[in-house]
Amino acid sequence: MATSFANVIQLVPPALVVTVLVYALYAFFTKYMSPAKKLAITLLWIRDTVNTMRNSEPHIRQAGLNKIFKNTFLEENWKEFSRTLHEHKFVDTDGTVKVRHRSTVPVSCFFTASAIIDKPLKVQYFKHLPGILTGVGIIGTFAGLLFGLSNFDATTPDSINRSVGLLLSGVRDAFYASAFAITASMVVTHLEKLSYQRCLNNLEELNSLVGKMFDSGVIEEYLATLANQNISNEIKRFGDQLNESLKELNKTMNLNSRNYAETLCKDLGKAMQDSNDRLANQIENSLVRQVRNPLESFTDIVSKNVQTKGGSTNSSQKEIIKKIILANKESSDAPMTREEV
Repeated sequence: MATSFANVIQLVPPALVVTVLVYALYAFFTKYMSPAKKLAITLLWIRDTVNTMRNSEPHIRQAGLNKIFKNTFLEENWKEFSRTLHEHKFVDTDGTVKVRHRSTVPVSCFFTASAIIDKPLKVQYFKHLPGILTGVGIIGTFAGLLFGLSNFDATTPDSINRSVGLLLSGVRDAFYASAFAITASMVVTHLEKLSYQRCLNNLEELNSLVGKMFDSGVIEEYLATLANQNISNEIKRFGDQLNESLKELNKTMNLNSRNYAETLCKDLGKAMQDSNDRLANQIENSLVRQVRNPLESFTDIVSKNVQTKGGSTNSSQKEIIKKIILANKESSDAPMTREEV
């Protein structure tokens, strides 16, 4: 009974090793090999489709590539690359103006292996899976040895024979599991490298074909055309800015002129009003002095005559003199208005 139980215990480490290996292989084939195969097929299809446009007109290549990459996993990478394309206009042989695009950045900077292959396939994990499987096999071997040594009984010759038999059987099973793990790790390494290299080759061919669709590099003619376009754009922009500045300046000058004219009119009106007031006062004072002095002299003469001939004058003459004196006083006391002057 004890021997049968010990045999069951000896089978635990190899069984665990085999279970881990089977699960790892299942995950490898379902989460790496199958997606890698689909990715390689998709890259191959896109490459062949792009290859059909090599003989097309340069000015329609970008539109065609937009349709090819649309609704694929490379759509975002293509959009980023298409933003770096420089639009260049040229005159065709028939006199029509057409547009072609020149690449300013290599396409491999956007269609990278790390973004298209490594990240979707989780290459960094499955790259180390063979080492993990080898380590599991080694751990299973040592576990089998430990279980065999822990059940070794050296008290009697019979127990020694049984223990040696159990130990050898446990070591045998552990070595079988370790060999299976090492073989599995070698197979995983081979398949992983093969699938990765297939995807990488398809991606490099795709990058090469897309790069050939557009002119690259810098030539003197292109630089001259680009410089002329930049100069024309700068002149146009400078003219627009100058027109805007002149409009603002003209508007400001008109507003300032209007305000200055209004202020000048107000100042001139006020100065003329003050001058007229001063002139009226001077004329009024001059007239008053010229009229008052003769009236006062006449009044004095009349008063003296009245005093000297007081007895011979009658009552009617006295009334006339009083009226003249009263009128003289009223004219001298009341100020003359501007209309009277």
